[in-house]
Amino acid sequence: MKVVDNEALAIKKKVQRAKTERKILKMLDHLFLPTLYAEFEASHFSCIVMEYCSGSNLHSFRHIQPHKRFSLNSVRFYAAEVLVALEYLHMLGIIYRDLKPENMLVRSNSHIMLSNFDPSLCSDAIPASLTTKQRKRKAHHSSKSKNKAGK
Repeated sequence: MKVVDNEALAIKKKVQRAKTERKILKMLDHLFLPTLYAEFEASHFSCIVMEYCSGSNLHSFRHIQPHKRFSLNSVRFYAAEVLVALEYLHMLGIIYRDLKPENMLVRSNSHIMLSNFDPSLCSDAIPASLTTKQRKRKAHHSSKSKNKAGK
């Protein structure tokens, strides 16, 4: 669970970034990205409950490898998973802006999960490469956000 003090966000002028992160997490449905289970407000805190990743991050995982290096096959494996995740995000109009080993979590099954969508950007543009189902889903999320903003 990620708990954020709303007053601290306001002082640091990061309220919009937190809203964008929640919006992005609501849109995600992919093996290499976190699942958002719930979000709620408690007192002056915003809380988001996400999928737990029991492994470590790729940076820490590298340090326990022989000679602190990944094998070529491991590098190919993780690079391919990151590229697939980024491709999915880009198809949704999401620009992931914090790609580093510390934000690539390693699940217990050795697959990755990108984390930290705080600095990410979200576009309302719907790429032509999306399937009809994905277009409807993105349009639905965009209209919900616009309705909430207008209230």
